[in-house]
Amino acid sequence: MCRAAYELLRASPPFSHWRLPRAEEIEFLVKRIPEYGLFETPDRIIISGTKNGRLSTLLETMAHEMAHLKLVHVDQDYTHRHPKFRKLIADICDRHGFDPKCL
Repeated sequence: MCRAAYELLRASPPFSHWRLPRAEEIEFLVKRIPEYGLFETPDRIIISGTKNGRLSTLLETMAHEMAHLKLVHVDQDYTHRHPKFRKLIADICDRHGFDPKCL
């Protein structure tokens, strides 16, 4: 499901313009973590198995982690506080109808 969610988003704007790696190049782990998701390294995304019980939640979580991945791939600060990150999140939410408070 994580790979499928990633590839679905990767095929749609704005992600389709970001030149992100294919899902096969990323390790997806499902664990019990306190966060919804965790961008651990440029090739590993961890998804909470307890907090992502719906497809809509998984897609929002994956979109959030993909925004971190985008900034890492262009050598920029990928933290939540960085203005570029917040701009990416706003664009994602506008295009996909996600709630910015959830991302």
